[in-house]
Amino acid sequence: MDILAHGLGALAFILTILGFACPNDRRLQQLNLLGCMAWALHFALLGLFSATGMLVLACLMIAAAYFGRDRISYRLWQVNLAIVPVVAGAALIGAMPWVDLLPVVGGFLINTGIVRCRGHAMSAMIGGGEVFWVGAGLAVGSPAAIASNLVNLSALSVRVYRSKQAGSPE
Repeated sequence: MDILAHGLGALAFILTILGFACPNDRRLQQLNLLGCMAWALHFALLGLFSATGMLVLACLMIAAAYFGRDRISYRLWQVNLAIVPVVAGAALIGAMPWVDLLPVVGGFLINTGIVRCRGHAMSAMIGGGEVFWVGAGLAVGSPAAIASNLVNLSALSVRVYRSKQAGSPE
């Protein structure tokens, strides 16, 4: 089972990097949807169900946006938005460590970029989310999380560079 989980994690990592480096918004959504599906399966197989739940929400949100179901995507985005203050409140009262807030905010920013933004605004929101994920990696001492999110930030830099080279008006 671990081999399958880690294989799915590697696939998800590759899909995410390819998507974030792509200057085309629709292609980024396609690759990120596939990457989120692979990440969700990866974390489910590892037994991390809070991460799985957030990724399933992201998959539903991205799929709805991609297929033009803006109303559904918006409602799912509102659910994602509502999760942020709930987790923040839980961290404030000591029900969970504050570190748990970093990936929730990071995930919200990434999801907002992918389903609610276009062009450079999309890249900026995703980049902001990746910074929170780097912070989470630093906070828990995970070199893998730090490295993967720094690579994702590099891929986003490639996306912005390619967009500028293509003469994108954004």
